[in-house]
Amino acid sequence: MNLFRLSSEIKKRLVFGVVFFYLTGPVFRIYHAYISDIFFLVTFLLVLFSGTRFKLDNIYMRIFLIPCFITVIIIAGKFFMGFELGSDELANFLNYVKLFFLFVLVYSVFMESSSENTARRDLRLFNSILIFFIILVSSIGILQFTNSPIADFIIKNFYHVVHKSGSDNIYEFQLLNRVTSIFDSFNGMGIVLCFTLFIFIFVNTELKNYWSILIILLGILMIFLSGNRASLIMLFLMSVSYLLYIKKGFSLKIFGVISVILISSGLIFFLLSNFLSFDNYIRFYEFKLFLQNGSIPPTLQVRLEKWQWIPQYMLSVKQGFFGYTTNDFIKEKIYTSPDNQYLNWLVYYGYIGASLFVLWAIYSLTLLMKKRAGTILSRAVPFTVIYWSGLILIGLVQESFFFGRLRELFIFLLAMTAAYNSLSKKNIIETNNV
Repeated sequence: MNLFRLSSEIKKRLVFGVVFFYLTGPVFRIYHAYISDIFFLVTFLLVLFSGTRFKLDNIYMRIFLIPCFITVIIIAGKFFMGFELGSDELANFLNYVKLFFLFVLVYSVFMESSSENTARRDLRLFNSILIFFIILVSSIGILQFTNSPIADFIIKNFYHVVHKSGSDNIYEFQLLNRVTSIFDSFNGMGIVLCFTLFIFIFVNTELKNYWSILIILLGILMIFLSGNRASLIMLFLMSVSYLLYIKKGFSLKIFGVISVILISSGLIFFLLSNFLSFDNYIRFYEFKLFLQNGSIPPTLQVRLEKWQWIPQYMLSVKQGFFGYTTNDFIKEKIYTSPDNQYLNWLVYYGYIGASLFVLWAIYSLTLLMKKRAGTILSRAVPFTVIYWSGLILIGLVQESFFFGRLRELFIFLLAMTAAYNSLSKKNIIETNNV
């Protein structure tokens, strides 16, 4: 159907606008729908009615289609067991459907309007979006760090996110002195920045823009200010693994550059903390105590207790099969934030749903590990493997899979690289047939 006359380049710009809005757009709702999702829907319809044929033949689409089926199974299970379904059940399903169609949109548009000559240009535009996002997050974070009222104004009016517990990102900063910026929490900020910086490393390795070390330095500094230690460790491990992978050998120079970035960021952080009497560095002092005498940090001790209690508790209740509903949470006030992705799946989806999601995560990793010879962005294969492995690992201490803003960013990059790789493979086949 061709109701609108949109050029291929305009369609691609609209798709870039979608990912830009998902990353930096305000958190507003219109009739319970986020304005970013409304913008995505409008773009989807414009592309659909401009004659674009959506393509559903890429194997990566399974990664985003399978969770839709899992949520349907869980909803059906809760219904037949007699539970009263709440708004979260439908919202979770629609969210996974949205992520699937986001991949379909990006993949189809790039398959229609891209060529080998435009790969670098598209990566440069994507890189500019990442730079703007990191600078925006860092600027608001620094203002928040210095207790500037400007930060509170921006967050309250554009990025005000409220948790199920009733707290918000400004309250969390004021309570614990850990920077939240535009995110729902300090942990969320650390997670998103960690994986965004890893994507940034991949893109700039492809573009060979090594001056971007300044942006990486700024992003790591903000992770320090968020106080999220797991993100720092994961970023270091993923970056070293990826760079060693593509270099096919150990390089002291690369290892030294990464180490200098992390150490420099840490020194800047501790100097600022000392100068401004910022007590967040105490969280990192716990590392020293653990190495010296094996003492477990209080926050980790609390988590260990929750991780031991939740699986036993879920075995003792009827919700253990398919998880709690929205109404169940309200009635029984079960603790729903275990700071562990797998236990989070267990609480929301029960043992059946959690098992299915774990199998999905492993299956998705096997899909990402399949090599594709002759592709334009050949290093995308090790990047996605290490990226997804990082999600699996950090899920042990954080709720990471499909985290806000991070999920749309990864889906966009994966769909874009998948489209280019499919075009490259198609060209190879056509050349061999000539």
